Amino acid sequence: MEMSHQRSISSLTGNPLGAIRTAIAEAINNNFSCLPKEIINKISFEIGYPKYRAHFTTTIALTLAGYLKLDALQIAKAIATSVEKALFDNAASPPITQWQIQAVGKGWLNISLQDEYLANALFDLSHQSTFESTASPQPQKLADTESPELRLQYVYARCCALLRLATSYQDFSKDKICLPQFEDCLQPEISLLLRNLAIADYLGNNDVTGKKLSKNLLRSLTTDFLNFYDHCRIFSVNADIAYRRILVIEVTRKMILRLSDPEIVYAEYL
Repeated sequence: MEMSHQRSISSLTGNPLGAIRTAIAEAINNNFSCLPKEIINKISFEIGYPKYRAHFTTTIALTLAGYLKLDALQIAKAIATSVEKALFDNAASPPITQWQIQAVGKGWLNISLQDEYLANALFDLSHQSTFESTASPQPQKLADTESPELRLQYVYARCCALLRLATSYQDFSKDKICLPQFEDCLQPEISLLLRNLAIADYLGNNDVTGKKLSKNLLRSLTTDFLNFYDHCRIFSVNADIAYRRILVIEVTRKMILRLSDPEIVYAEYL
């Protein structure tokens, strides 16, 4: 099957969750302008899928409640209403309109992404060079403390092996600028994609210098990839499905390198 879905001119650039963060920050500023900027900068996202009916959730309203001395759900509703109004007013800007926000529970803000948003985010991350490692491509002897965990080494090797196979497979050698389609998605591939989006968002808004934090992010990424690897085939499936999964694998490979110490050189074969 030949893939003919063309690249959207409304593609996302930079941080995959940047448009959402900006919209929420503007809503907070419009409703609660008395807050200092550093408080608004505390917006962070956690993966809500598949536990909740949302891809991401943020607890920023709970954080603001302590400063404003107001009910967190009341704050969340004000933010959601303001964001929804902005989405309607800017309906001609697809990168902002391809998601929804809802105030729930004690003040959480749930974020649901449409398929087109996920497609643009995945495509952009797979083609961005900012997440490439600066490490030397030549193998070198490493001290024991510099060696990656065996599971992580295995995951990186699997990513490289699958990508090598994909480049020689006919369906993946055509139309390199097409957007992936999100029909017939399995839970493990959505979870892995969201993990990559969350890591990319964190890297875009924080300086990840602590080895402990990087290791924790890598462990979560490794766990999600292994679940994906066990349940999601890339061959003998519909070409659109295979193409989407290959992009997810490529993004995972990049994130592993980005989170790892520059001195570490991963083996592509095990």
